[in-house]
Amino acid sequence: MALLSRLLMPRTVRPDGRAAVRLECLRIITIMMVLFLTPVHVTFAWKSFGVYALGILLDIVALGFVYLRLHWAYYDENSTLITHPIATAQNYLSSAFLLDLVGCFPIDLIAMLFFQGRLEENLHFIALFRVNRMIQMYEIAWAFYHWERRLVFRSGVFKAMKYLWYFVTYVHIIACIWAYIACPAWLSGQNQLRRALKGAYASTMSTT
Repeated sequence: MALLSRLLMPRTVRPDGRAAVRLECLRIITIMMVLFLTPVHVTFAWKSFGVYALGILLDIVALGFVYLRLHWAYYDENSTLITHPIATAQNYLSSAFLLDLVGCFPIDLIAMLFFQGRLEENLHFIALFRVNRMIQMYEIAWAFYHWERRLVFRSGVFKAMKYLWYFVTYVHIIACIWAYIACPAWLSGQNQLRRALKGAYASTMSTT
């Protein structure tokens, strides 16, 4: 407990404050980037240093949010706002902490230590270990749920945008999966655009 208190900041974030809203919006944007980038990285861009660097940057942001959520105030069963850092940290550690940590844990960087031979020859396998980042998707569903409850006007428009986002994300992920299965990443000389179009077509047809 003493160690935990030393690691925490003296202030906490009100769940209904402006700072919390802005931080949540930023978090949702970064998760959307992760959901788009990770399938592309695994399927098409496993050799790209820039894509890998961006992925690592998003991992750092996710870890930063894990730390911030240790300071997220909450309302208890009596509707009392709990703001003490130790209490907020214990609340987060007993809820979504492990899931959030697994969702941004750098398994791929650890996997690099166990592959023999040149690193470039194993990047297509190492990139697969970034799939755990897709776990972060649950936070978007949770955010949509809370935002939809707070909306009074234009809830129909919000629902349409929500389902459109779900559909586009689904098509994107399935397209990359189909492309990866049809043309494995370790096969060179493949037309990547053709792979993407084939995957998008197959996934779109499967949803209709």
